[in-house]
Amino acid sequence: MMNLMTASDPVPARPEVALDPPLFSGAQGSGDLQFSYLHQVHDLSLDCIKIVSDEGTLLSMNRNGQKAMQVDDFSTCQGADWLSFWQGEARVLMLAAFERARGGQAAHFSGFCPTMKGEPRWWDVTLAPLVDPAQGGTGPLLVVSRDITAEHLAREALNDLNARLHEEVQRQTESLRRERQTLLQTNEELENIAYSLSHDLLTPVRHMLSFARLARTADADKRERYLGIIERSAEHLSTMIDGVLRLDRKSTRLNSSHRCISYA
Repeated sequence: MMNLMTASDPVPARPEVALDPPLFSGAQGSGDLQFSYLHQVHDLSLDCIKIVSDEGTLLSMNRNGQKAMQVDDFSTCQGADWLSFWQGEARVLMLAAFERARGGQAAHFSGFCPTMKGEPRWWDVTLAPLVDPAQGGTGPLLVVSRDITAEHLAREALNDLNARLHEEVQRQTESLRRERQTLLQTNEELENIAYSLSHDLLTPVRHMLSFARLARTADADKRERYLGIIERSAEHLSTMIDGVLRLDRKSTRLNSSHRCISYA
């Protein structure tokens, strides 16, 4: 396990850093420039950059990472068990990635982990060994965590919207199916009514036509009787037509009310 460095410990020698391509090759003090470059990248990065021992102990964290994790004083969590920060499904993914990185391979996972103050956060995490596996043994791991909370919440909101849209489409589809069934049934009933009405309306018309023809050749007494029959048939026909019109107006009001209820 890597020992934690204290203020009284001597400052270790700067490591040799290989950049590809070599940015400062040939320049005076190129080693210092390369170290300063990586140091600035480490401090300026908005990601949470940590060094974790091969046993899971938190050894270091960059400044912006401390802000992202809401760490007011790093000494309060330095040496803590980084593995214990992850719970539930995210812990399973983290442990699998951690074991892969301990074995010498870069690993990646995404999951939920709250800040030190308990605020919910979702992270995209990459782990990589700091020691070349070819040298044998295990060593500390570099862990880079990127805050993807905004993206995660946006994705959840989009999924929720899609689910509600799907439910609404299903509801409207079912409503249209029921209305179509109602219309088919109504059309069938109207066809039956139209057939019945045509028969009922034609009967007095035929009576009027028949007695009108008889009235032309009949004497005065019979003509008067035939005209009376024609008049009664006309009145009966008028009553039937008024009934049809009342039924049509009532049906129109009911259909309008049904549509209002359906789309409310």
